[in-house]
Order: sequence, then structure tokens, then C-alpha cells
Amino acid sequence: VGGVIEGPFGIAEAFSGTVTTSATHTNNKGYKVTWTAGQKFLANAAWEGQSITIDSVVYTIANVLPTTTTLYVTTSPGTATGQSYSATLPTALAKTPGTLNKKR
Repeated sequence: VGGVIEGPFGIAEAFSGTVTTSATHTNNKGYKVTWTAGQKFLANAAWEGQSITIDSVVYTIANVLPTTTTLYVTTSPGTATGQSYSATLPTALAKTPGTLNKKR
């Protein structure tokens, strides 16, 4: 029993664009960052705990699964629109062999 995990996995890609930020803390999530232009976020657990730069300040992405247009950071970025963002983030995580789409 077992198998080979084939890659590449964890490949990092540069992302950039424009976001709107909120200084309001959401319980069990953090501070909301909303995509407005440029490259959309990935709905990817690999982004959790990674760094994102918003208007030249580095923030940590909260452990809340991002969507393509919303993610949360752990410290307040303030409330603003038209903020530039950039990040070099993983595009995939390795998965263990086994079930894929509920099939073996």
C-alpha cells in the first residue's frame, strides 16, 4: 500500500494588484482584505500563515481559508481603498495519495 507523490507542489508565484482593507476585526478571522484589481487571490490553504505586503507593510495571512476576492490578515492594515498588494505565495500543496473526487 502506498504510492508516489508527483510534483511539482508548493511552487511559488508572484501576485500583485489592488485591495481595499478594513480596520474592523472579525472574530475568529482577523482583518478583512478585499481584492479590487489585478491578480485575484487563490482559494488555497497554502496561503494561510504566509506574508502579504500591502502598501509597503508586511502582514501575515490569517488561518482562514481565503477566497479569490477575500482574505484576512492578523494585524490591522487600517481602512483604505486603492492599496497596492504584492506577495510571492504557493500555488498548491502536496496531497497524499488515495481518494480523488471520491474515487480511488
